Amino acid sequence: MTQSPATLEGRSDPPPSEADTREELDRVLASAAFPASDLRRAFLDHIVTETLAGRSNLIKGFTIAVEVFGRDESFDSQTDPVVRLEARRLRRDLDCYYIDAGRKDPVRIHIPKGGYVPQFDWQVRPDRKPAGTEGTESTAATGDGVDPEPPVPPGRPGGRRRGLVLAGALSGLAVVAAAVVFFRAPAPPAPMASAGFPNVVIPPFRTSDTSETSRVLSTGLGIELVQSLTHYDGMRLFQPPDASGWQQARPGLVPSYIVQGNVLSEGDVVDVSVQLLDAGTHEVMWTDDFVVPQTPGALIAMRNEMSARIASAIVQPYGPLAGAVRKSAALADPGSMDSYLCVLQAHDYRRSFDAARFAPTLACLEAAVARQPDYSDAWALLGWMHLDAGRYQFRAPEDQASEYEQALAAALTAVALAPQNTLALKAVSSIRHHMGDYDEGERLAREALALNPFDPDTLAQLGWRLAARGKFDEAVPVLEEAVSRSVSPPGWYFNMIAIDALLNGDYRAMWPVAVHAAKEGNQIGYGLAAIAAAGNGDGPTARAYLDRMNPDALIATDPTAFFRNHGAIDGIRDAYVAGMALAREAAFAE
Repeated sequence: MTQSPATLEGRSDPPPSEADTREELDRVLASAAFPASDLRRAFLDHIVTETLAGRSNLIKGFTIAVEVFGRDESFDSQTDPVVRLEARRLRRDLDCYYIDAGRKDPVRIHIPKGGYVPQFDWQVRPDRKPAGTEGTESTAATGDGVDPEPPVPPGRPGGRRRGLVLAGALSGLAVVAAAVVFFRAPAPPAPMASAGFPNVVIPPFRTSDTSETSRVLSTGLGIELVQSLTHYDGMRLFQPPDASGWQQARPGLVPSYIVQGNVLSEGDVVDVSVQLLDAGTHEVMWTDDFVVPQTPGALIAMRNEMSARIASAIVQPYGPLAGAVRKSAALADPGSMDSYLCVLQAHDYRRSFDAARFAPTLACLEAAVARQPDYSDAWALLGWMHLDAGRYQFRAPEDQASEYEQALAAALTAVALAPQNTLALKAVSSIRHHMGDYDEGERLAREALALNPFDPDTLAQLGWRLAARGKFDEAVPVLEEAVSRSVSPPGWYFNMIAIDALLNGDYRAMWPVAVHAAKEGNQIGYGLAAIAAAGNGDGPTARAYLDRMNPDALIATDPTAFFRNHGAIDGIRDAYVAGMALAREAAFAE
């Protein structure tokens, strides 16, 4: 009987033993690189010990509050969120540890969201290290349909978040003095031709304690956040002098969204919580915590890097601000926001590159740049649309060179309008690559990443360029980091990670990644998922994915042309073609 990859995975990978897990817990708690406070260390020790003792059914918010945090029998989680907040921070403490110091530990402890019962997975089995999977968590696909929901593929050593790099070793007073001098008023954003972009108000961050560290960070984070957000087009930024008086500071301003932040210094860590609010309804559109260790001399580096992370999280193409604007536009006439909505439509199209959505998206962007000729993002995405017309052959093949020239002209217009717009630089990078100038494409991708090192799309673009040219050792960690930083990563972020596993012949590692790649109509993702299923002996699932492929898509009709158009090395094309032959054989076997 044919078994699904999930069955194969579950049968061959027993979980870590109690001794393995206890040894890992001791290792984590003893590590100076584990940034948790003493209470959160006790929290971790309690839930792991209870689970290993077979009492996971007793791990509830009430019992943790009483036994770990010293609350009494009157504890009410509705009025006292200590367990929920500390669990969120503990998850980030563990992420910080396993990103760096613990990346080679054999076992990984993690706490799934929605509960407090920990899980224990292999990162590196002591007796087996499959090619290309060093440092990964065990993942199992569901195998019960075409669209299972495996976890996001974990990173290789060095491939996921590194945490905030904290530099310098100055004395406390010197750091505070330097930080205060370094703060500066943000440059005003470039004026836009339309007043219809969302108004984003960023009051100064608040503090929850009286420490000098919190004071300095709260003063600077809002300023640096505005600086970071100026790398993104399509919004108007306002920074009032205090957290409560922005209405008086800017009479007549009608904000669309408010970014609120709070800084708490606790022991040897700093916790910055951030919220994105709908200014009209005060609905919380997004919230997150950023927990980092604090070390002497680290305040400036911490502030600069954290503000960039927050900015990227809020305004990435598939992030909370874009989602909020789409939601508001669906409820009312967007009016002069039409151009911005065209940009969001283009980003949404780029999740799957669906041929049916190409023409209306192109027409929308052409109208946007005619209506608002100084809108750099719209020009950049128009460049990408003409690139797609050529590389996916949405136009006649003989028109490819002309489409590439139009793409380059639009992208260069975007750069001329905003020389440090990373979206514009990425567009030129992609077009140069597809025109055969691979070195220039890579150089520009790295330049864009230097300007905005925390943007997941910028990471993914560089990773794709590197992988296409066969530089998988560098590409895959970059792509995995793009995935880990994304609120909702599109399927194409996963394509080259799956192809790397295919090149290594590791179908088990390929399967969960390929399933992610196959979402939202990603044609090459369907093919990769079919190949992975076939490689794991599951012919029916391979056939289900093959049936979902558009027979008219270029990847189906002429994979050689597809990969040539994308500047991919021959080895990638050959592996995919051979894999598809395997998938068809397994899918249509008697």
